[in-house]
Amino acid sequence: MPLQNRLLSNRALRLVALAALSCALILPVAATMVAGSSFALMRSTSSSRSDAASLSGATLTGNAYIFLTPTTGVTKASFWLDNTAASGTATHVENYAPLDFMGTASNNSARAWNTGSVTAGAHTITVKIATSSGTTTLTVGFNTGFSPASQPSAAPTATPTPKPTATPTPKPTATATPTPAPTAVQTPAPTAPPVVPTPVAPPVPAGFVGASGTNFTLGGSTFRFTGFNIYQANSRSNCSTTMGTGSALDTALNGIGPGSEVFRSWFYQSEAVTNGARDWSAFDHTLAVAKAHGKKVIVTLADQWGSCDGGSGYKTDSWYAGGYKTSTYSGWLVPYRTWVSEIVTRYKDDPTIAMWQLMNEAEIKTAKSATTCSPTSDLYNFAADVSGLVRSIDSNHLVNLGTMGAGQCGAQGGDYKLIQSIPTLTVCEYHDYGHETAALPTNLANDIAACKSLNKPIFVGESGIQVNDTASTSFANRASEFDAKCTAMFNAGLGGFLVWSWNNSPSVPASWQVGAGDPTLAVINSH
Repeated sequence: MPLQNRLLSNRALRLVALAALSCALILPVAATMVAGSSFALMRSTSSSRSDAASLSGATLTGNAYIFLTPTTGVTKASFWLDNTAASGTATHVENYAPLDFMGTASNNSARAWNTGSVTAGAHTITVKIATSSGTTTLTVGFNTGFSPASQPSAAPTATPTPKPTATPTPKPTATATPTPAPTAVQTPAPTAPPVVPTPVAPPVPAGFVGASGTNFTLGGSTFRFTGFNIYQANSRSNCSTTMGTGSALDTALNGIGPGSEVFRSWFYQSEAVTNGARDWSAFDHTLAVAKAHGKKVIVTLADQWGSCDGGSGYKTDSWYAGGYKTSTYSGWLVPYRTWVSEIVTRYKDDPTIAMWQLMNEAEIKTAKSATTCSPTSDLYNFAADVSGLVRSIDSNHLVNLGTMGAGQCGAQGGDYKLIQSIPTLTVCEYHDYGHETAALPTNLANDIAACKSLNKPIFVGESGIQVNDTASTSFANRASEFDAKCTAMFNAGLGGFLVWSWNNSPSVPASWQVGAGDPTLAVINSH
């Protein structure tokens, strides 16, 4: 990267000298701003912003708490990471103090930025600062990775991190109105970046699904899974056919057989309410039946679209920006955030649960019909808050946000990786629709690459093919298409694949559902 046209501080000159001694060292980039500006970006290692120092020229590791000062007179601060032109959607926007780069928690503490979510090397944060007298633009350069001053004279040898040992309602078409993609964030390529050790994850308790790098694990071994969505597993005639009582779920799992290890189901708040009181009996039933069959369950906690989720309806940007903490709807007893705390507390020690999924198909728009996206920062802050809440209660289970990952609002371009970089989100996801003959859709290939760079596993939470699609003229053809997908996706590094969806009745045309005797069943069980 060429040097800025600027004078180097004494500290920067010392770094230049150090860089001459080791090609692994990285030059800091100084701050630039409009003339007369008195604003500064500060960094702290504490969410309280204590013992803060200038961000300019600093080398950051781990979690950093970055904020703008002073705040007096500022009406809006828009932050961009590695985008000095400040073009496209901002990384985060603050409209009142304190002005934190990653947003402010409800207790007024700063939210952390995980420096490991970007490549070790030189980076910038650009902030547009609106005041009553106009707009000021400030760009500050810094590094991520080892501090040059702390580097040993000889490059250390990297030590690899050890790996720990009747017909249900059809799924609504997941084809969203195309939305304009934001300008991609360009990350400067560092010169010979230093080796940053990978943190060692805590041991996974016996029987729980864990993660080791990009692999799922179970019992100390790699766990690659297939299965089906049984979204209505907790239904008591309130989400298609009843499976939350009686023998229907047992029938389903007997029909699927032992080759599929996981199923995904709605665990929505409205399904845990009877006569205005909390009733866990359907969830207890589902988990008990799954355990008896040796299955793991992906537990989805709310629905973007409002289906089977009481009267909550489509979740808009205002809900993600704060309504999830305060709003209740018909069929709900408490706001979403409180609901998450309740269910996680109840089942945190149950190894039958494979992972918590915060939402089904989260996206960020002002309305379902909107053709433009709301700020990605609102979805980011929601995901960071709720996944942090889950992990503060439950250290046993993996956590996934729940996104289609195919370019919808909040997951476009670099936004997908940005959201997935949240440290308390431990798993990535993708939904596969509209690509019947594409064994490895481009969007999925990109998402797999993004999650590999974050060292996190990724799975396909839904893959649907209708038999009456042009390219799927028979059940056998559909089975072949699923076979090709599983082969290509697993070879590319996918960790799990779930079909949308299972039905106890035989398969019928004009449906995504797979039932007993369908050739797709044998294909999925064989992978």
